Amino acid sequence: MKSDNNVDIFFLGDTYFGEWHMRLRAKKGQHNILEEKGYFHFGKNFEEILGDADETLMNLECSITDIEVSPLKGTEKTHLYSAREEGTIAAFKKLNITTAMLANNHAVDYGKAGLIDTINALENAGIKYIGGGRNEEEAARPIIFEKKLGTKTFRAAISASYNYGVASDNYGFYAKGNVPGVNKKSLKKIAAQIKKYKTLDKDLMYIVSPHWGPNYVWRTFTQQKQGEELISAGVDLIVGHSAHMIQEIEYYKNKLIIYSIGNFLINGNGEYKRRRLPPYSFIARLNVQNINDEFVKKMIIYPILVDNMATDFTPRFVNEKEFFHVRDILRSHEISTDIFDAQVKLGSDKFGHYFEYNI
Repeated sequence: MKSDNNVDIFFLGDTYFGEWHMRLRAKKGQHNILEEKGYFHFGKNFEEILGDADETLMNLECSITDIEVSPLKGTEKTHLYSAREEGTIAAFKKLNITTAMLANNHAVDYGKAGLIDTINALENAGIKYIGGGRNEEEAARPIIFEKKLGTKTFRAAISASYNYGVASDNYGFYAKGNVPGVNKKSLKKIAAQIKKYKTLDKDLMYIVSPHWGPNYVWRTFTQQKQGEELISAGVDLIVGHSAHMIQEIEYYKNKLIIYSIGNFLINGNGEYKRRRLPPYSFIARLNVQNINDEFVKKMIIYPILVDNMATDFTPRFVNEKEFFHVRDILRSHEISTDIFDAQVKLGSDKFGHYFEYNI
């Protein structure tokens, strides 16, 4: 983990402690687990692994605001997520969340005022944000990570984007000019950023974390096509989310595409059993080391069990049986099992079982 000769950047999926879900549970006569156990309870199994991270990014699927009535109330958008600042931010700090990704379909659920409240709450807590902003330029701006490893400095630019959708456009979600909003995916903007940053440092690693594709389905053809376009434009690594479930992992032109890492902490009753889908997500750890004055990069992917009905709202690392279930799922979604076996190393450490991909 954290050392002067090691970089660990973690990517966490969709995150919302679930005030909206708890109100829905109350209507059904179910317990408000958030009030009973507190915000940090849900992520307690991951405090140790995230504690030493150099950078931890998670997709924040809500507005942190005390606005009581959303301007979207009464529209077809029925899932309107708001969060309480005190409990949410305290849990993020304890989990060493350093950057919130705002490019998604819930960041503006409480209007542009709700988005600004979110940004202010993050800034006041010293948490960075990408994929959303007070204007279009800020929403598109990546964070620049750098750390000296031995005699060399590793640098990465990390950006977050949200695919275009007519409904989201109609709701005013996207940043335009000086108007606040989230970062609409633009291949042209990404290519320009890559040219800008790699002109300054040809070895810089450019990473995109897109919120793309429909819920509870495997990777779509559109996602695959967009992933290939991003890699062709110069992106070095893609770590996606949005589906609320794991999706395929594959190489394109020797660059890794993780289509969806699924949920991190989403405190609803869940859809996995009803939809007959695997109840897993990923914690993705980009590890970089300086070995013989060369950067050696790998992605270490820990499967976690996120079915709240099975974990009593306490997501955890998978056990050995579950790990091999995830392996079989990933193998079955490869072109051939031989490709998976040749490309992926299986391992375990003090935190849990993992898949290792070279980058």
